[in-house]
Amino acid sequence: TEESLRNKGTACDVLGQIMRRGTSDYSFQQLNDKLDELFANVRITSQAQLLQVRVQTKEAFLPEVLTVVESILRRPAFDEKEFSVLKDEAIVSLQAQLNEPTTLAPTAVAKAFNDKPRGHIHYVTSLEEDIEDYQA
Repeated sequence: TEESLRNKGTACDVLGQIMRRGTSDYSFQQLNDKLDELFANVRITSQAQLLQVRVQTKEAFLPEVLTVVESILRRPAFDEKEFSVLKDEAIVSLQAQLNEPTTLAPTAVAKAFNDKPRGHIHYVTSLEEDIEDYQA
């Protein structure tokens, strides 16, 4: 429900990234090594009510890559250390964009057309608010 997603925007946005950072079967490094071995690129993105998986590999490796993707989707580790690394990387990336017009302009336009209150799953956050959310 809409209420159950209140104040969960950042969590929804990072879910795919943290899932990709390890499973109960593979550490982050093992996962990357396995996908490299299979000539595979697996990207997982997420936002409110959406989790998207993109897979690119050679046809011969697809069945094994899908087994690895199954591990990612069914048995994510949600490792606290990896989450901390992800959080730190996100904050550094956001801080680097604080004075970038190509980032600020689209956000300003989106905010102008969005009347949702902060905490609502469809609220458009500023970079400063994103940094706040990651630091919380």
